[in-house]
Amino acid sequence: MWAWGKNEFGHLWTGKNSAVPIQVEGIRDVIVIAAGGNHTVALKNEE
Repeated sequence: MWAWGKNEFGHLWTGKNSAVPIQVEGIRDVIVIAAGGNHTVALKNEE
């Protein structure tokens, strides 16, 4: 999964902000992502 942004609430898990996409460590096999103004949900493919 890739993320970018202000990171005001720790969304990037890096402690820094990023204007370009960075890969989020530890989150793999995501098949669907839904996001809104105050939430993000990721569905993983776990067999």
